[in-house]
Amino acid sequence: MINLLPYINGLLYFALLNSIFNIFVNLIYKIIYFYYILYYIYIYTMPKSKKLINNNNNNNNNNNTTTLNNFKDIIKESTEDINQKETLTKIFDFFKSNVNETKFNTLYKKTKFFGSDKLGKSGALVGVLKIKGKEYVIKMYKIQEKYKYIYKYEPKCIKLYFPFNELIINTIFSNMDTFLSPASNNTYNSKYSHFFIPTKNIGLSDTYSYMISDKIGLTYEKQFFTNLYDLFIEDYIPKLLNYINKEDKATINAFLTKLVEILTEYFDCMKFLNENLGYINSDLKCKNVFIKENDEESLDTFITNFTPLISDLDKATIEINGVLILPRPDKRLEKYLAKRTLKLSKAYEIRYNCSRNTALCNKFKPYQYDIITLLFDIYIILYKEIFKQLKLSRKDYYDYFKVLNEFVKKTLNINDEEFAKFYKRIHKSYLLKISSETRFSFHINAMLYNFCKSL
Repeated sequence: MINLLPYINGLLYFALLNSIFNIFVNLIYKIIYFYYILYYIYIYTMPKSKKLINNNNNNNNNNNTTTLNNFKDIIKESTEDINQKETLTKIFDFFKSNVNETKFNTLYKKTKFFGSDKLGKSGALVGVLKIKGKEYVIKMYKIQEKYKYIYKYEPKCIKLYFPFNELIINTIFSNMDTFLSPASNNTYNSKYSHFFIPTKNIGLSDTYSYMISDKIGLTYEKQFFTNLYDLFIEDYIPKLLNYINKEDKATINAFLTKLVEILTEYFDCMKFLNENLGYINSDLKCKNVFIKENDEESLDTFITNFTPLISDLDKATIEINGVLILPRPDKRLEKYLAKRTLKLSKAYEIRYNCSRNTALCNKFKPYQYDIITLLFDIYIILYKEIFKQLKLSRKDYYDYFKVLNEFVKKTLNINDEEFAKFYKRIHKSYLLKISSETRFSFHINAMLYNFCKSL
């Protein structure tokens, strides 16, 4: 008779080792997550630097009607310099000469600010401002003196304090005829201009930067929607849950077909921007995709008469005259991750590193980085708000989103097996299990790393 005891003992030993390994892995994740929590508590509670006044500023020389035009000329001319230190000097000199404390205080008092639930994590203040009877949106950043005018550059690459970076990119996008070739500018005007928020003016005080643009958002049945996240949480998710419970796939498919049509045009615009201006948002998630109402007829079932906008550009990157313009990593963790190839570093490399590798997974093109991160964010919302709420098998759940699934496969040029690896990264994410809202860069980085590793 065969003695099975050694085999049973072996299996038990293997099971024990596997359990110990899983416990160890979970412990490591908890330690890392706890470290990040402590780090961000430190960052947001550390003493603020004292307000410093730049005595070289001449507030009387600020001509409001020409600020934006002057700045776009400064950007174009300064990036033609061979010496990137000169590039930064010209940009900094412009900022210093356009500080106007009185004007900012007047605008601040007139602004009706959005609640924090409508905003991301960058610390910006956003609100509605009425000028001569017309409503505009104003976005402000509280700026720290110690970060303002730091010279950080490499050959053909400059890095700026992130509020200044956003002023530059919005100025470029509001003056496309200056930065695009005539042919590309014609394409922009005919196909893509409606995806942008025209910037009306920019400015600085001693402690704030700001920009004023056309009003965004959409009102439906007395409810105001600011961004794509609002639409998903307030409109799409409740209705999808209802139609799934009714097993009404026809209505869901009609909605997803329209959503795919909207996203297809939006992604095509992102490709155009990357190919012509080297644009990568690097922080693209639903909360950062602002929306505006358009003239198209909405579906009766879901809100679809909106245009997604190229928006929230403080962490975006762009290339002008062969000079890469990046936000500058000012926090210790950002500096560390931007220089290394780690599980949690890809977004930081794309955002902050002059020598970055933008070919994600060595498979996707640079413009697809933002597309992948936005698609991950959409599927994370669906996973958290629908899959975790319903008692459906994974197969039955994804069957309801066939139209969207096929769009993802076509957009990323991946097959069924590779798409399965895409969505399995969400189901296997430890961070999504232990936190209701994890920082975007943190969990998206982990998913991108594992997704690339599995391909």
